Amino acid sequence: MVANMEMSPLVVKFSGKALDAHAEIARLFAAMRARPCMVVHGGGVETDELLGRLGFKTERLNGLRITPREQIPYIAASLSGNCGRMLQAAAVKSGLKALSLLCSDYDFLRVKRLAPEYGEVGTCRANSCRGILDLFAHQFTPLLCSMGISADGALLNINADDVAAAAAAALDAPLMFLSDVPGVLDGNKELIPHLTPASAEELKASGVISGGMSVKVDQAFAAARQCRRQVIIASVYDPAAAEFIMHGTPCGTAIEA
Repeated sequence: MVANMEMSPLVVKFSGKALDAHAEIARLFAAMRARPCMVVHGGGVETDELLGRLGFKTERLNGLRITPREQIPYIAASLSGNCGRMLQAAAVKSGLKALSLLCSDYDFLRVKRLAPEYGEVGTCRANSCRGILDLFAHQFTPLLCSMGISADGALLNINADDVAAAAAAALDAPLMFLSDVPGVLDGNKELIPHLTPASAEELKASGVISGGMSVKVDQAFAAARQCRRQVIIASVYDPAAAEFIMHGTPCGTAIEA
């Protein structure tokens, strides 16, 4: 199967909890042979484990990892090294021409530093699609880790959801968040196929959407506003995820801002 360049690009973000689903990721990579896709990944679980073994304490501020400069080599080794290369190996095994990249490679996203209290942490925004579109034209699948290099040469740690949203905005592409949950569930634990801001607020007020799912939904709406396209929340374990990649078949919960 060869990628259909007439299909629009799709951005797929793997959560840390999805990275252990090796058989399912292989199936999704095989589906990506049908269209231009960009994969965005973090690796917070693996990074926490590595830093803990090295004796570092992990601290967060407003949900973001505080990143002291002395931790950057180890975070890079985890995200760009271990997580990125393992995904690349799985993608190549599935028949993709995969490249493991920083989000700032090919000038794709412009990275800048956040406030000093976060340490070596950045944010990103769309910059130039020229290089990435050239990769798509040559049937490469870019795998972006959640790190980038700023204009002053600093290697910065970036929230993977922010990278995914900026990537989707840059490519004018739909975005798919894949984790270990099937989507947003209603009070009867049934999948909600479509969620609007108004319906989401009602479900939050009634306590149906709470905790980690509330955070996930907020991130999805923020991404939908930024990329101005539909955002999907789905499970890496759902066979329909591969059908969505190949054919756009409904899957999980569709978020529209």
